[in-house]
Amino acid sequence: MFKNVKAIAASAGYEAGLNKDGTVVTNNETINTSAWKDIIAISAGAGHLVGLKSDGTVLAVKANDSFGLGTDVSGWMLKVPAAPVAPKGAAPTILQ
Repeated sequence: MFKNVKAIAASAGYEAGLNKDGTVVTNNETINTSAWKDIIAISAGAGHLVGLKSDGTVLAVKANDSFGLGTDVSGWMLKVPAAPVAPKGAAPTILQ
């Protein structure tokens, strides 16, 4: 289950793994992330999991037996700053 994972998140009762292909797996069958794609970060809480997509959209799901966090995060959006652009004609910087 947790193969090709680049990041993990854990909470009481379950663990989640962010796969290198941007999908998410969990060991809790009540937390369904099968439709999640292009995920770049995850965070686990008591009975819920939050994912950040590459476009800045936030997804959330809760375990079927959990109370508290709702999953309506449709208005949530993280504004990710654009990567800096070198001035035209500037020599490339080599990082070591």
